[in-house]
Amino acid sequence: MLTIDDHLATTTWTTGHPSSQVGMAALLKARVAAFLRTLADGLSLEPVARVPHSTIPDFIALPGAARLDWTAFDQGEVRMRYSAVDPVWNVVDEVDELVGLREHVRRLSRAMAELSLRQAAAWNDVAYNLKLAYSVTDVFADTDMDGTSAYCRPAAEYEAADDEFTEKHLAATIVFSFAWTAYERAIEAVEPARAGRGAKGRDLASANTRHLPYLRRTLLDAAALAGDGTDFGRREMRRMLALGSLPGIAAEHLRQFRNRLTHGDLRKPEPKDWGDESRWIVDEDPHLLQFHVNIRLVLLLIQLLAFDVAGTAPPPVDSDPDDPERNEDDLGLLHCRNDIDDEDDQFGFDFELPVAPADAERRAGA
Repeated sequence: MLTIDDHLATTTWTTGHPSSQVGMAALLKARVAAFLRTLADGLSLEPVARVPHSTIPDFIALPGAARLDWTAFDQGEVRMRYSAVDPVWNVVDEVDELVGLREHVRRLSRAMAELSLRQAAAWNDVAYNLKLAYSVTDVFADTDMDGTSAYCRPAAEYEAADDEFTEKHLAATIVFSFAWTAYERAIEAVEPARAGRGAKGRDLASANTRHLPYLRRTLLDAAALAGDGTDFGRREMRRMLALGSLPGIAAEHLRQFRNRLTHGDLRKPEPKDWGDESRWIVDEDPHLLQFHVNIRLVLLLIQLLAFDVAGTAPPPVDSDPDDPERNEDDLGLLHCRNDIDDEDDQFGFDFELPVAPADAERRAGA
């Protein structure tokens, strides 16, 4: 096996003057050596004693090595530029009163596990799938199937941007899929579905008269990000609109979103820009942001369905009103921080949902 020194000594650089080739090799050697020293210092180990066979190819082949922040690396700090779950877990909601999405998943999974002990074992399936969603901490992808990134710098920059976008799309898809499965299991726990679970969930949601803080705001955000993806002219959606049921509208929106994702109609777009001068921020792309808000919406619907079983005594309810974590023990508030400023009107709403041109024509002729 080649050591770092052996590899650099035998590396052939394809561009530049021999003197610049030596400089590039020295820079890379210094970077890798700095990494090994930092790693060893952090582990209180001797670099030479514990990593004598480390090689540049082995280092670069590590999952996530391409994400290394070289600017920080040159300063002796090992830091990644991003994680694939950033747009899912780390997006800051516009509503300050909402807890982080991953914390929301954790709280709801805990409540569903408790509900399975108090009511029916079927709710444990909900807790299980939410736990799987919570467990996703990163995803890695390599989209360069044909090795085109080696051709030139622009090609390498495009592949790097596409890798990041793909990783974040995959992470969002995985988390949403587990959240949706949890939602379907909640539907089955309330009332077994003879037809599609998505349709059954919509009917159950539309009949729910409980108020849930920030459901309206979350639905508005989801509808805005969906653009013309959600068909508000469909017969069942028009029925939910006529009922004035926000839970029903949310459930139908999510049913359509899930179907587009599952059946291949919701594809990851191409990167909008790439390279050092790119101003495109992947995490702010609407394609990724819609996953975050739709996962939140799924969790809220699960809470509403659980209310049908838990009634006015969600598990557990014996909490101190002065406890800073009291909302975690309340099915209706576990997605909220303690300072709740909810102005939602869940029924009889007076806002306009976005309408695609084709939908507007259908409505006009309806």
